[in-house]
Amino acid sequence: MGLALIAVIALAGCERLFAVSGLPIDSGDDGHRDVSPLEPDGPPGCITVGMNGSGQGTLAAHGFYQRCLLDSGKQLTLTGPLSTNGSMCDSTTIDSSVCAVVASEIDIEGPVVVTGPLPLVLVATRVINVSGSLSLSSSPSSTGAGADWAACDTLPLAGSANGGGGAGGTLDPSFPGGYGGASQNAGVPPRSPTTPYVSLHGGCQGGTDSSAALSPTDSGGAVYLMAPTISVTGAIEANGADGAGGSSGAGGGYGGGSGGMIVLDAATIAPGGGMFRALGGGGGGGGSLNGGGVMGSGGSGGAGGDATAGYGGNGYAMPNQAFSGGNGVLSPQTVPGGGGGGGGGAGGILLFTMEPATGGSFDPPATL
Repeated sequence: MGLALIAVIALAGCERLFAVSGLPIDSGDDGHRDVSPLEPDGPPGCITVGMNGSGQGTLAAHGFYQRCLLDSGKQLTLTGPLSTNGSMCDSTTIDSSVCAVVASEIDIEGPVVVTGPLPLVLVATRVINVSGSLSLSSSPSSTGAGADWAACDTLPLAGSANGGGGAGGTLDPSFPGGYGGASQNAGVPPRSPTTPYVSLHGGCQGGTDSSAALSPTDSGGAVYLMAPTISVTGAIEANGADGAGGSSGAGGGYGGGSGGMIVLDAATIAPGGGMFRALGGGGGGGGSLNGGGVMGSGGSGGAGGDATAGYGGNGYAMPNQAFSGGNGVLSPQTVPGGGGGGGGGAGGILLFTMEPATGGSFDPPATL
């Protein structure tokens, strides 16, 4: 069976995306692409990375099993924005459904903001050091890499008439988004996918109001770090975006997006003083007859258009689950204000390792 080693990483034009130190990794590929699990020993001189500890039983649908790769001796330093549809992506080491960046050592000095359609996979044959910040978070102006998993249950609209708020996005049912607030119609409940961790992907979008005049709220993105040793003294984040406010005329607020997915896979994981976050976005406030609601901000729910409209629910942030949106009320109007959008639920943080990882700050708590 032919064995995929390390494909060429084309660095031409990468300076437009982020600063890189080191040279391209030399190709050792024999021309045959094989994404099936490799034999533990692999080709002579290879270094095995990936699927430590409990990882063998998780993310199986994506094929993230052990890879035995030749060590190139090249160091890669990331210090700026990165796009997962850029020339840095190697489609052979894992497969073309992710953007894999491969080197001997990867240093993230940051801030590195990652956008694009595909999840990011960082593969090192020696060590990955995160001393700066690595962000796959979404915002109203930017969508994290690999966000908005297509397999999430489609959130229903908030009712047949204006008024009900959208639900918060929910990836993991243990950390659900909040209900949309009620008005002339009830808000919608949060819904989550049946198997949230069957593959590598971002989180789930937040719901809209009944008009769906705006797109659903983006979730956090997805990143997978794979190396013999991973050290984090900086921060890795994949937070959901905040929901938009309801429209003037008593429109419902939009639900916040859920957090995304962060995976660390190494024989030795040293979280140190590092921070890991996959938080939910805040829901938008409901609109009123007198004006629109306020967008959520920094995971907090937005205010309603006036006292008749419901506030947006806060997104998940430990120790609190996501809040539901507030209800619109009649007085003093004859038509109640719009309900607020529900806060987004948490994403997932997964650690695959051979020995306990101590230190670090995880929100939500890491799954081992």
